[in-house]
Amino acid sequence: MAGARIGAHKWFAGVLALGLAARLLVWLGAWPGLLYTDSWAYADAAYKGQYLSDPLHPAGYPLFLHVLALPGRSLAALTLVQHLMGVATGVLLYALLVALGLRRGLAAAAAALVLLDGWAIALEQHLLAEALFTLVLVAALALAAWPGERGIARLAGSGGLLAAAVLIRPVALFAVPVWIAYLVWTRPAWRAIAVAAAACALPLVLYPRQAGQLRLHVGVGLAALRACGRVRGLPQRERRA
Repeated sequence: MAGARIGAHKWFAGVLALGLAARLLVWLGAWPGLLYTDSWAYADAAYKGQYLSDPLHPAGYPLFLHVLALPGRSLAALTLVQHLMGVATGVLLYALLVALGLRRGLAAAAAALVLLDGWAIALEQHLLAEALFTLVLVAALALAAWPGERGIARLAGSGGLLAAAVLIRPVALFAVPVWIAYLVWTRPAWRAIAVAAAACALPLVLYPRQAGQLRLHVGVGLAALRACGRVRGLPQRERRA
């Protein structure tokens, strides 16, 4: 029975095995973990409990570090969990695409973009927010897009996870209008949409100083986009790339 189930998903099983092997090699090869400039700010906020002190590093990831590192502050344990998060993201993406009716081979190819991405695997080995952020964001979108009846509880969970993604990396704010547009387009009950929007907005409104942090990040992002359109000395075709 188990063999038949694996055989039905043989392409994904192969991709998953390669992704696990690659992560094991990186985890052992770069033991116990790697640090980047932002890593020190995250660690400082987590271990000092000063989650609101740095406007460039919101509280979501430091809180995660604080809870996960309580037993012994093991960097190896943290990076192991982040590698498992990367695997979980690929598995969730594959399951969602199959549930939506995509052929299993194509769904496995899409999941491979997550499971076999060397850059993503390297980031999972760092004390950085990307692995947690990606899993939470994909989970939020999966709850919204998964086939079947989308009741209030399910869409509220999607909104809450999307808010959590924003509190981990404010760049997720740019996903909020797309998320709302998708809900309106797919037409679940209006009450469910309203509750989902409230579940997404309420944590951001209540979180102290978050409004200022979000304005800062969105302002920087928009400024970067405008700057890309004003690059001089490049052909128009390259400027749009």
